[in-house]
Amino acid sequence: MKLFKDSENLNNIDKIKTDFEVYEKVFDDLLNNDKEFKSKFDELLSLINEIEQKKDRFFLLKKELEEKINKNLNV
Repeated sequence: MKLFKDSENLNNIDKIKTDFEVYEKVFDDLLNNDKEFKSKFDELLSLINEIEQKKDRFFLLKKELEEKINKNLNV
């Protein structure tokens, strides 16, 4: 039974790997051949980058605020 289960898991892994390879190829084809898709994808990457920067800034400000609060509490 365990051997069958392991074999089944390997088959699932192979299927996932194959599916991923197909999706990756389709994505690459779209990125290289569809100008609108590439434009939207670049826009998405830009937004993700902007969000990351704002998130980093938020955590920096949060840390500074916590330090100021702790400093004032310890006075």
